[in-house]
Amino acid sequence: RILAEMAKAEETPAQSPWWLTLLRLLMAALIIVALAEPIWNAQDSRMTGQGPLLIIMDDGWTSGPDWQQRQTTARNLLAQARDQERPVALALTNLGGKADLATQRPEQVEARLKAASPQPLPVDLTGLAKRLAESPVAFTGIAWLSNGLDQPGSEQLRRAIDQIEPQQMQYY
Repeated sequence: RILAEMAKAEETPAQSPWWLTLLRLLMAALIIVALAEPIWNAQDSRMTGQGPLLIIMDDGWTSGPDWQQRQTTARNLLAQARDQERPVALALTNLGGKADLATQRPEQVEARLKAASPQPLPVDLTGLAKRLAESPVAFTGIAWLSNGLDQPGSEQLRRAIDQIEPQQMQYY
């Protein structure tokens, strides 16, 4: 009889207090927002201004998985250049020192962009840096659609871009 009285079942309330429910909901909301990885101060990615625009597009073997996204970004940049009547040059990093840096109308560059595809070769950033340093065109805007890897020649290309001193530089 004494043991039966000692082993009482644990009593729980029929519902939790309102403040505890609110705290749990707040914690769940914070976890959801953290997992969504929001961008708090997103910068405008439009390439504005006048003068020639250079689009540097990595087209090596590492660009394959997100190639469609790169082409979409490049097409958006070309549409902006078309709206602003800017000449554009498209430099594919696979060509490196043989890249054509002559400016053209955005429609002409779009045809080259459609024909481009990722190549199973390493990119030649050193050759592109030399070509860019020798280019007579003063690019006022440069957009680099990078594969995100630090490859041989990346630093030389960054220095060549810094020497040009473009008014606007965007990394994608």
